[in-house]
Amino acid sequence: MKGKTMRLFLIILFNFLIISAGVSDVCMTVFVHGSYPALKLLAHKKSPFRSWIYAEPGLHLVKHLPSDYYFHKAATMCERFDSHGYCKDHYFTYGWNSSNLRPANRYQEGKKLYQAVSDQVQKYVAQDYKNIKIRFIGSSHGGNVILNMLQWLPFSAENIEVEVILLGTPIQEETRNFINNSYVSRAYSFYSTSDWVQKIDIQKMHKDCPESAPFFSQRTFLSTDRVVQVQLLVNSKPIGHGRYRSIFGYVPKMIEQVNYMIKDQTVAHIVLDFKK
Repeated sequence: MKGKTMRLFLIILFNFLIISAGVSDVCMTVFVHGSYPALKLLAHKKSPFRSWIYAEPGLHLVKHLPSDYYFHKAATMCERFDSHGYCKDHYFTYGWNSSNLRPANRYQEGKKLYQAVSDQVQKYVAQDYKNIKIRFIGSSHGGNVILNMLQWLPFSAENIEVEVILLGTPIQEETRNFINNSYVSRAYSFYSTSDWVQKIDIQKMHKDCPESAPFFSQRTFLSTDRVVQVQLLVNSKPIGHGRYRSIFGYVPKMIEQVNYMIKDQTVAHIVLDFKK
């Protein structure tokens, strides 16, 4: 009886300590996909490409996608590398109408993204999370949706850390400076010298493009911008635009290696030879 009494006491004590300590910190990941031509057709329920590109429109937990869908599998891989930082209980995709290539559409989607994440932040606050980290990962023009979103920061709750990771995003003067928002704790921009797609968006044709902007989109930010710029090699070779999809699941390892290389620097421009 003494043994059972002691075990019961320890269980009660353990539960009391958990309740007293409150809810632990939460790390929210938001993945924003790139542009897909003919999105409605490709993502149709009968389309053979649906599992490869589909993300529910708006902000949704990736774990609710079928397990064989690409974004679910990529998130699962991230979780294996970092079970807390990329936990699928807090890993979201943001689906948007990426067939519309107008900058005005990305502006509106950025505004919607901000509101959707703000709503989720309020849910976390209601659950008594004290310190909230939000990691935004943007592929191609999904990165420009994120950059547009940054102009509305901060979020209403306090103690929010915002991290931005851009993969092959066309750098344009309309959105470039948003990366310097003081509420962004750290930002990374990965690019490849073999990625010609990143530069083919002619920003000079955009309605609000500054006169001083280059004709084409750029691969890199300005050296004075608050972002770690990473020239990416995979297995010692530069990659094309389509190859970024093959590394989405490796993002935790890539960021780990970049942080090791830059250590305490706040701004850097480095070359990362990532070995898959």
